[in-house]
Amino acid sequence: MLGRSLADLARDPRFPQGTLIIGYQAHPHEDLIIPNGSTILEQGSTILAVTKPHLVRQLIDFFTWQYPTA
Repeated sequence: MLGRSLADLARDPRFPQGTLIIGYQAHPHEDLIIPNGSTILEQGSTILAVTKPHLVRQLIDFFTWQYPTA
């Protein structure tokens, strides 16, 4: 997920439909901001997302899924 924009994440078919990322904190010492689609996920960043209760597991799986490496 690192290096991808929030817009890229939202277009990913595995991203739970109807989920919104409403907050982004690039580093623990920075303020939580309202992100836009061009916000890029950085190492050590935190997101604040809202979703429906039945989609929580899908959201967790989305952010913990690892891209296959060659």
